Amino acid sequence: SMVLGETQIFGQIKAGYSQACSVKSAGKIIHRLFHKAFRTGKQVREETSIGRGTVSVGGAAAEMLHDRLGDLADPSIIFVGVNEMVSLAARHLYKAGYRRFTFANRTLEHAERLAKSYDAQAGSLADLESHIGGANVIVTCTGAATPVITGELVSKARQADVPELLIMDLGVPRDVEPAVGDLSGVTLYALDDLNRKLDSGLKTRETAVAPAEEIIEAKVAQFMYWYETVRLEPAFTELGDVFEKIRVEVLTSVGDTCTPECREILEQFSANLARRLLQAVGRQTE
Repeated sequence: SMVLGETQIFGQIKAGYSQACSVKSAGKIIHRLFHKAFRTGKQVREETSIGRGTVSVGGAAAEMLHDRLGDLADPSIIFVGVNEMVSLAARHLYKAGYRRFTFANRTLEHAERLAKSYDAQAGSLADLESHIGGANVIVTCTGAATPVITGELVSKARQADVPELLIMDLGVPRDVEPAVGDLSGVTLYALDDLNRKLDSGLKTRETAVAPAEEIIEAKVAQFMYWYETVRLEPAFTELGDVFEKIRVEVLTSVGDTCTPECREILEQFSANLARRLLQAVGRQTE
């Protein structure tokens, strides 16, 4: 589902416009409309908080882990389970600069497929103890009916030289026994913690709605003013040609009945009159 400030549709519009340009099906008005929309979207995101504040579970998980990891260099991150939630968390953490990933899954083939896209390690749940031994972070979401990470497993697997283990449990039902969070040196986050962060992010974005709408309304008014002018261009051009033809005919009928100085005055007068009449017609059509 879409959330406030989401850029997915904005990206789809850009892709659609690009395709229209590639087959030369976009005309003058479409070009102007889409470029105006892109500039407006950029201005809204730069001048308001519409794009700030985390509003996705994967983003919130990555942000919380990043804040807690601090300056820890090259932490080892284990992802348990292969699904959309884990993929999103991995993507966000990768964007944050983390690279040492291991993917563990009940079906090893699925873990290997995801690991390949990150040049990472892969393993099975049966070997989970060996995988998490030196881990700094575990992100888990398996959909299993019972916890796959128990207090006993973590106690046996943890190595003494790893000062802190952060666990992000995204599973429903939970993948991690609550007692794991009571172990020394272990910090356990669950979906409740993420939901509080998401609520905060949405509130941040909601404050941007009014100023964002003001920017958009102003840009729409500018575009519509331009559009109305352009829309009437063909009619004005044709009418202008008619006025000019009549003006020349009337001047020609005067012939040589006046001096060159008088004819110059009539030339300027008739040109100004035709232009003013065309402008008056334009105002009537607005």
